[in-house]
Amino acid sequence: MYQASFTAYAASADGASAFTITQRDNTALITEFILSLIGIFGVGWLMTRETTVGSILLVCSFFLYWPLMILGTLFTFGFGLICLGPLAIGAIILNVVLLNSTIKRQATHFIITPQPPQRMTVPPQRY
Repeated sequence: MYQASFTAYAASADGASAFTITQRDNTALITEFILSLIGIFGVGWLMTRETTVGSILLVCSFFLYWPLMILGTLFTFGFGLICLGPLAIGAIILNVVLLNSTIKRQATHFIITPQPPQRMTVPPQRY
């Protein structure tokens, strides 16, 4: 899904105005949000070609996040979820906000300036 936004700038001295069109793909953001709800982070980052951040998040979600959630719940007989639940929600929100800012930064920008109308010149008449 592409999202286009239009920004009109004020008319210049010659009467022309410029429009900025921004195209961005929110598929990675939606994918990252859905997968982070089940504890898999980094897939959306990989889809936006941020391979370093995506790889680190993906590896850490399996080797840090999941063991922390499972062991923290087992060792505290479920009471650890009082702290781990808000921690997980905060991680999801922070992850999606940072990914959204990265997608906005990488968005494709087009600046369209309309051409001024050509002036018609009348050729000299020879009688």
